[in-house]
Amino acid sequence: MSIPKDREENTTESENSRFCLISDTCGYPIYVIIKPMFIVGLNILVITVIIIIAITLTFIAIGLIIGSLVRSSIAKKKGKKTLKVGMWIGIIMLILPWIFVLFTIISFKKIEKENHAWDGSKLQDEIVAAVIDSDSDALSDMMAENEDIPESDVEAFLAAVSVDNDSEEDVKRYTSSFGADGNSYTNFDELITFGPYRPESETQNFFSFFMKDINDAGESIYIAGAQGDKESEDGVGIYYMVLADEDGEIIASVGQPQTWTYFRTPEVDKIIYDMTVEAGYEPTFDLPDPDSFFEQQELSISQSGDISFVTGTYNAEGEDLGEQEVGGSIRIFEDDFAGKDGYKVVTALISYDMNSLQEGQKLATWQSAFDRYTGTSFEFDSTQISEGEIMFGNVEFEYNGETYDISMKYWFDFDEENNTKNIEIDVICPEDYNGTVFQIGYSDLEINAANTGIDYSARLYTIDELPGFNTNGHDYYYFSASND
Repeated sequence: MSIPKDREENTTESENSRFCLISDTCGYPIYVIIKPMFIVGLNILVITVIIIIAITLTFIAIGLIIGSLVRSSIAKKKGKKTLKVGMWIGIIMLILPWIFVLFTIISFKKIEKENHAWDGSKLQDEIVAAVIDSDSDALSDMMAENEDIPESDVEAFLAAVSVDNDSEEDVKRYTSSFGADGNSYTNFDELITFGPYRPESETQNFFSFFMKDINDAGESIYIAGAQGDKESEDGVGIYYMVLADEDGEIIASVGQPQTWTYFRTPEVDKIIYDMTVEAGYEPTFDLPDPDSFFEQQELSISQSGDISFVTGTYNAEGEDLGEQEVGGSIRIFEDDFAGKDGYKVVTALISYDMNSLQEGQKLATWQSAFDRYTGTSFEFDSTQISEGEIMFGNVEFEYNGETYDISMKYWFDFDEENNTKNIEIDVICPEDYNGTVFQIGYSDLEINAANTGIDYSARLYTIDELPGFNTNGHDYYYFSASND
């Protein structure tokens, strides 16, 4: 963001989420409460149990058949007849369980088809194979159609993925939920979000799992989607995939997180919050404060008082005269704003010492004000300002579910007696708002020209989009009335 600079020719101056595993909440509470169904799907569990029973009965049946035949053979040698009851019981025990297994599998396949369900026994295998093979066509076919995820997005995601650990043992590790190194897999058919049931919880069956440690760098992939949707087959498929480094920082993602997404980031919390409101429910929690823009950019508050920094100079003909150190001071204070109830004014008084300048030499400096939480610039459309003239602008931006209406005034004049230039920046904001940060530092003809060419009335900007933001090899100072 840029505060308007002096543009008069007769003056001496011109103006990344964290990514969290199931066991890691990343410092944010898990608001989604789920009711687990079974580890790898009810159908897989039931069929597995039935097959185990069938195998057990098969061994018993074989024993009965062999025993019956042996007894019959012994009896025959003695000239006796036997009914071979054990053999017939064994044959029945051998056939019936496998008929039941076949019936169960066919029934489950029919149920899956009627309920638009992804085959749970193949789900992970198919996804993992597509990721390892970097098969964008196959992976795109697995994405939920109702999400309209472009194949180009899938290709871009796979381009960022490097699966070096792709041995047979690794594949087993990616597709298993058992053992110390097994990956987390949860299949849940009911979803409770913020108390009330979400509509889709009655029709959809969701899945979520991780491919952990896909390479020696310790990167992991999180995958989530809908395994079944009773209402439409378009809702079946992958909804969201995330690639993260070993520290949990997101490298790439594709798709859109849903309310049942397991890992937590401030961005995901905001999406979940909005989806809950749009569904007609009132969230029972306040959104957690995400890391502020100020902290993300690793900026720090400087002590108000005397300042000194290097900046550019030029002459009336617009020739660059090189860089020069400029000294000055800044004072910041707050006061009630009489013009609007519930509002205050945060004022920065900046003074530059002009005694070090030669005759005809002009000083370029950068001063701005912005929101420390979002980086939103308080700039407004003001490409021209004369000495003593007051410029006034207004911006509205959203943060943490609230809309902030911020007004700003900019004014400057010259104190000829002390040879100083004095600038006043007033930020008028809600009285409980503590996000105002003032930025002071380097500027030059190129930065001034770039700033003048920006249409601040078109949209809101964040200060890292503007030319005076730590992109020219120079440090900037940041000041605030509150260090909280």
